[in-house]
Amino acid sequence: MGIFSMLEEECVVPKGTDMTYKDKLIAKHLGKHPSFGKPKPSKSKYEAHFELHHYAGTVPYGVNGWLDKNKDPINEFVAAMMKNQKNNALLSYLFQDIGQEGLDLNYLYF
Repeated sequence: MGIFSMLEEECVVPKGTDMTYKDKLIAKHLGKHPSFGKPKPSKSKYEAHFELHHYAGTVPYGVNGWLDKNKDPINEFVAAMMKNQKNNALLSYLFQDIGQEGLDLNYLYF
């Protein structure tokens, strides 16, 4: 199960928190995937909870507020713009089931 799948799952758990999500991530991926790591403690203000190793180097991530941010609904007007844009078929496809009825957004282009 990937990072985003685990985030979705933790959002529906009644007592899910950012820290329980972090603990599940570490239990699932630490030592099992070469791109996932646990950062060394830092003296800076920013607290990283895990890090990913990829082409851009090692990137630290903190999970504070992730569950709340993930529960925010998408703005329907923005979703309708994504659905009706003409230059990116994949983006339009991803938003095909979302939109506002009765609002003509055909004039919006990217």
